[in-house]
Amino acid sequence: MPVKSCGAKARTKGGAPCSAWAMANGRCRMHGGKLGKHGNYTLRARTQRLKENAFLREIKTMNNQIESMLDNGDRE
Repeated sequence: MPVKSCGAKARTKGGAPCSAWAMANGRCRMHGGKLGKHGNYTLRARTQRLKENAFLREIKTMNNQIESMLDNGDRE
């Protein structure tokens, strides 16, 4: 079986196609090759992000309350 090149169009002035070896899906690792789980969409990572975002919202709310209390104290 001959080795197939990726063939993706380059963004250079010459526009020569990519000459990297293609994988089973027909593209190289630089042009849409291997799709792996990088962790951004796993259930555990998603729940962790949701918890962190809720915590940050709570901190911002508390910070705003403290700032408003300090501003009201300066006016008296």
